[in-house]
Amino acid sequence: MGKDKKPQDYSEFERAILGGLYESYVTRKSECFLVGKGQGKYFSVHLYTVYGYDAFSKKGNKKLFTEILQIMSEKGKQNASKLIAYSVYRGGASLLLKAYDRPCCEAFVRYAVKNFADRYNKGLRNVGSPIRDDFDVKELTTSQEVFGVVQTIHGTVPYAAGNNEYPYNSFRYLMRGECDAAVILRLEGGIVSKDDFAQAIYGNSFSSTPSDKGHESLKSVLADIRKNETGYVACFPEKKLDFVLGEVSARTGRPYGAIAKMFYLHKRYDVMLSTLCDFIMRRECTYFDAISSLQLPDTMKLRIEVLAEINRVKHYGYGYIMGNVFGIFDEGYTMLCELFIALHERYDYTFEQLAVRFHLHDENIFEIRSKCGF
Repeated sequence: MGKDKKPQDYSEFERAILGGLYESYVTRKSECFLVGKGQGKYFSVHLYTVYGYDAFSKKGNKKLFTEILQIMSEKGKQNASKLIAYSVYRGGASLLLKAYDRPCCEAFVRYAVKNFADRYNKGLRNVGSPIRDDFDVKELTTSQEVFGVVQTIHGTVPYAAGNNEYPYNSFRYLMRGECDAAVILRLEGGIVSKDDFAQAIYGNSFSSTPSDKGHESLKSVLADIRKNETGYVACFPEKKLDFVLGEVSARTGRPYGAIAKMFYLHKRYDVMLSTLCDFIMRRECTYFDAISSLQLPDTMKLRIEVLAEINRVKHYGYGYIMGNVFGIFDEGYTMLCELFIALHERYDYTFEQLAVRFHLHDENIFEIRSKCGF
């Protein structure tokens, strides 16, 4: 894509492309050689969220990853990699990078993913890396390929509102013209006017957002867990078993029972229950989504025990659990009454104690007590 040039060797036409940024560019030539045409290589990258996580389903997470990408590309001396264009959508993200070589490109992406995962998992929540390690990288060799990828990236939006209106891609970021990425693309395409630049980077046809990549191999999931969660140990620590069993089952698409059998835990009902509850709370999904992902049978007994376990661990009230975990109406308070009776018979709890524990403030509390019979 052209011969290497020093900044002072640019023609008057190329100086016009850079405009007011030319002097700044010459001053910064020791900071980022990638700005010059013919320097470095271009790479198209596709990232995928972990199957079932939908990490980018929330606007706040898309915004967070967008900010991380921009800050990483512009902050400090970026000699090895520059982010040129991006689009973040529900199933993942598409990026265009200019880097010294492929390892530098991959290092940039992995660091961005780690940065996002650390902030995504901040606090008590810990779900591991919400973005898969096995991302796709393709080297681009011509200017036509580069601008084709830029247009495809800006055309990948989840709704036909217009590429320049979607807040989680780089169109508006590039059009501001104050970033290295805009300078790199102007030099690459020999583009002077702002209108021509907008046309060059605008995706005229809308592309559908890539769907989830699907299930992962058992080997890759176990390697990812050891790398990011447990360390390279022969046996997983007991306190991580719930996490390991749930993630391996959901991400490989294998039934929980088959995974538990691999760990000789298929006869441990208590481990199955704790894994299911841990999965619900970590992924913030419903009971029905969780049993579908783990391929567990739905029984009234299991529903009642999940209700009890989440109350025990999180101290959530009955109303909150039914509305947010189950998302169903407990007809006639059947689940609650069966649970209260079992806890009374096994642990001799009084009705008053259970009412406080499950945060009952319902006008039908007398109906519930009469059905419990104690």
